[in-house]
Amino acid sequence: MVQNKKHGIVIGAGVAGLASALYLIESGHNVTIIEKEAHIASKNSLSNSGVIHSGIYYPKSSLKSKHCTYGKKLLIEFAEQNNIPFELCGKYIVARDDRQIKKLESLYENGLSVGLEEIQWLSEDELRKTELRHTSGINAIWVPSAGVISVKSYTKKLLDKVLKFGGRLLTETECKEIKLDQYKVTVCCQNHLSIEGDLLVNASGINATQLLSLMPKLTKTYSTKLGMGSYCFYKDEVPFNSLIYPVPEEHGLGIHITKSLDSDTKLGPNFSWAKSEDTDLNENIIEDFYHDLFGLWKNIKKDSISSGFAGFRPKLHINNELYKDFLILQPEEHNNLAIHLLGIESPGLSASLSIGKEIAQRFRQ
Repeated sequence: MVQNKKHGIVIGAGVAGLASALYLIESGHNVTIIEKEAHIASKNSLSNSGVIHSGIYYPKSSLKSKHCTYGKKLLIEFAEQNNIPFELCGKYIVARDDRQIKKLESLYENGLSVGLEEIQWLSEDELRKTELRHTSGINAIWVPSAGVISVKSYTKKLLDKVLKFGGRLLTETECKEIKLDQYKVTVCCQNHLSIEGDLLVNASGINATQLLSLMPKLTKTYSTKLGMGSYCFYKDEVPFNSLIYPVPEEHGLGIHITKSLDSDTKLGPNFSWAKSEDTDLNENIIEDFYHDLFGLWKNIKKDSISSGFAGFRPKLHINNELYKDFLILQPEEHNNLAIHLLGIESPGLSASLSIGKEIAQRFRQ
């Protein structure tokens, strides 16, 4: 390691951790990434739709809106500069009945408020002139700035850059204890391994609040409940070139139809609460997905749906109440040496570079 540089420790090698590590290195820090799994991005970062989100869903004042909007710009630039497969294929958000139209109208107004001037409202007659003629929609929003990206290629390139610029990655290394003094942080792992640094980024996803609890207690309590999103694959021809989304639900965006650059077309996710990551897929998932999507996609074939995988979202709770935004926490009780990324779920992929850039900026101050 280069002497006289601060040493940053990043716990978690998902998209937020890797992006934070890259920007810290570009800011002049040495960086060590600690990952408890055998491979990078093996949890939430790969267990999702791989969508580049536009920002239409998130209130203008929220961190989700801020980091999704700026992060999308950075992500597209990064993909173009590094030959990462992506496609801005656009998305439709489709209302199927009168009850959903008010929610769709609110989404449209929110999209305009966050600067998505290119979005279009489609009447039933207008949507019948598009690929939505294959759906049972009565109104829709066209969002041309949404798309998909190869998450595998993206995370691999992030890691390649981190390693090229002198960072190091320790896999199968689990944090067991975190010690703080006024100027240093020490992460103690298994096999008596201790890593000392000048700053810490807790980017451990669903384990972030658990790691937070290893450090000096804060006035508020932070906990994570797991939201499970299950996916299926569609192994036949799909009549859509764009992403097809329903009107969003309380805890997610609803089961959508997503073209993929890494696999067959993805269907999902649904949403349910889970007690642990060992929760199995519902044995009736194909039947459930078929009946849910049949109301959106007229000619979907049940025999072409196959069971896929599950991803787990860290649903942040503060003092036992659900917190619906990202939280980037840098407590004075931790001597401002640690930043905790809490509740980083969708649109975490789209927001990752923006979050990483903010981490580096905070540690420069």
